[in-house]
Amino acid sequence: MSKLVIIRDAVNNLSEATSGLLAVCSPTPVWNDQFGWRHRDEHKEISLYWLTKLAGISSTFHACVKLAIDGYWFQVAILARAITEAQLSIAFTLPRPNMTSGEWPNSKQKQAIENHFKETWDDPDSPYENDRLRPHIRDLAASIGHFQCQSSALNPHDASQSAIQYMRFLSDYTHMAYPQLMELLEGSRGYVLSGNQNRSSFGENELGRLLSSSYAYAEAITELLGRIISGCEKKAELENVSQEKVELFRAKYKKTADILSMLVEKSKTVDAHFPSPDDEVKKTLRSFKKR
Repeated sequence: MSKLVIIRDAVNNLSEATSGLLAVCSPTPVWNDQFGWRHRDEHKEISLYWLTKLAGISSTFHACVKLAIDGYWFQVAILARAITEAQLSIAFTLPRPNMTSGEWPNSKQKQAIENHFKETWDDPDSPYENDRLRPHIRDLAASIGHFQCQSSALNPHDASQSAIQYMRFLSDYTHMAYPQLMELLEGSRGYVLSGNQNRSSFGENELGRLLSSSYAYAEAITELLGRIISGCEKKAELENVSQEKVELFRAKYKKTADILSMLVEKSKTVDAHFPSPDDEVKKTLRSFKKR
């Protein structure tokens, strides 16, 4: 089985899990006359933030696979930056291991979540006459350091620096820097502009490792959502609400647990073929289900 087939099948599984989580753990959006489908303001909180980021990762991976099969590795690297930024956004807002009660979410995390839900312009009919509401994403690479244990191979500073360098590498593709564009030149073949690109710093192994880390984030999110639902179920029982509502939470928890089990099982195949360059981050993310 080729590596791209392994990646394609794993992306399908990740997409299936993400769709299941959205169905179980997110409220139904409504039609907004100005913007189209939107969730109500009271629903725009941290769990919806995670789920929509995870949906973006899954969708972008499908595009990466399509492009990779046809050999458009330059474009795959450009999309990889979007996936990496989404991962770092999730990392920035997840609770750190061993946090005390009341520390999460902090003010910076709350601001990141608020920024996520902002519209691009306050009046989309007049974009040239209005300020852009969404701020630029900055310094997210530092967030990855939160998931480093004291005993891990990389300390928080080194982990964040590694993330920064990886983002710089992908940014060169996104901004079409000269060294990356010259990868499209392949000797006797000339400039390879219509697929079948053989030479690229970003290939199957990098895409696979990015998918491996995406599975780890998906597992962490699913575990945390399961805890939230379990807490709602226990609260409903204590407050003697209707049995129907208790059963609803129970069914949601079971579905979330089933999705988590599927992710854990499917990730084994990905990890076997694409070991992450920083397994400590992945191990820490997956340790959520042990706490």
